[in-house]
Amino acid sequence: MSGAFSDMFEFNSDLSSWDVSEVTYMTNMFQNAVSFNSDLSRWNVEKVLYMDGIFEGATSLDVCNRGSICRSWGVHRPNDCENTTYPECIGNFESVTNQVYSSKCGFNTANCTCDEIDVVMTTRYCDVESGCGPIPPTLGMCSKLLDLTLSHGSLSGSIRNELTQLVNLLNFDVSNNKLTGELPNDIGNLLNLTSLDVSNNKLDGYIPTSLSSLTSLEHLYLDNNYFDGEIQYDIFTSLNNLKELYLSFNMFQGAVPYLNNHNSLKSIMLHSNCFDKIRSDTFSGTVSLQYVVREYMNTLVNKTQKKIRTDT
Repeated sequence: MSGAFSDMFEFNSDLSSWDVSEVTYMTNMFQNAVSFNSDLSRWNVEKVLYMDGIFEGATSLDVCNRGSICRSWGVHRPNDCENTTYPECIGNFESVTNQVYSSKCGFNTANCTCDEIDVVMTTRYCDVESGCGPIPPTLGMCSKLLDLTLSHGSLSGSIRNELTQLVNLLNFDVSNNKLTGELPNDIGNLLNLTSLDVSNNKLDGYIPTSLSSLTSLEHLYLDNNYFDGEIQYDIFTSLNNLKELYLSFNMFQGAVPYLNNHNSLKSIMLHSNCFDKIRSDTFSGTVSLQYVVREYMNTLVNKTQKKIRTDT
């Protein structure tokens, strides 16, 4: 099987169940397979005689996966296993992240210099039964982070207020987890955010007024949670860079907040809430608006859309 997948740049199929017990040659097998990161720890490689360069250039094979391969293949393992100590990567999200990044950038300490975290890797190895646990508040010490994408990570617990110390963040995505509680009161500290996505969780409570400070926001996704109450009428007024606003599948009440004179706003999702009023000038001057999805009543939506066309 020497060179079997070499230079296959898009290849990342699941090979974990392959029977390679009779294979003797694996030289350059995954050389330059830059997308490959399949779990091979269960392979029986006892009869392999040559595996030089087996993962050379396989840049997506993360350190947790490499470590698992090194430990499970025993004496029949790649040469780099002899020269590199790979983390064991067991436990919850905080534990795995600490194992991977503590020596590299001081994660979990006041001297954290992390500018990125590979969440696909750090949540991939969480315990299947207990999940990945909460987002550690100490992550807020990594002030150099620009992108915090923790989506689809089976994370639980709340979004701690300490995370609002990540003042350089451009993207904050914790969507599709099992997070509970309210949005942090100081969410408005993240002044550089262009995208905030907390959709598809179990968050509740009111939208903090400090959200109005996020004037760089272009994408705001609060949908599919349990947020409730009336939204402050002018909370989005200063967010003039908004392009997408998703509020659907919550329990918001009262009037739809003002979204007038938002020249970049193209898509709004309001449906599956308890809104009972749209003011006549709610969308006035919002000339780029293309989609207003509202389950309210067709006549009200039609009137709103006519008003938008009139203003344009």
